Amino acid sequence: MNLRALTQTLIPAATFLLVSCGSEFEGSYSGNVNGKEIVLHLDEDKKAQITGYFPDTLEGTWKEENILGKSAIWVSFEGPTEKPFRLRFELQPEGKGLRVTGIKARPLGKGTRLTPIELKGTPILSPSDPKS
Repeated sequence: MNLRALTQTLIPAATFLLVSCGSEFEGSYSGNVNGKEIVLHLDEDKKAQITGYFPDTLEGTWKEENILGKSAIWVSFEGPTEKPFRLRFELQPEGKGLRVTGIKARPLGKGTRLTPIELKGTPILSPSDPKS
């Protein structure tokens, strides 16, 4: 097999493997954040859901970030239409769990900045999937 044929086979195969592999962060996590028992679920399709932090279950999206060489996860939610706001949880991997490093919120509207919410302690969300 010549080099050209080998590259034409290996590059698509490697791309498929990279794209098809799930993230190590997918799953459900639970813990106490500022006195609230929350459950955070991260799906493989980058969808997220949180219960317990707000009276209603919130749905949103999550993405992996690289901040100053450290792995991080940002999970963003939008509040219900009757009370529109944006909520972002900033997380860092810690063991098998996720440490909450920041929570920011803001009402929806142009020019409104995300305001940090004070964290009590160092909340850790532990895996709550049976497989973990």
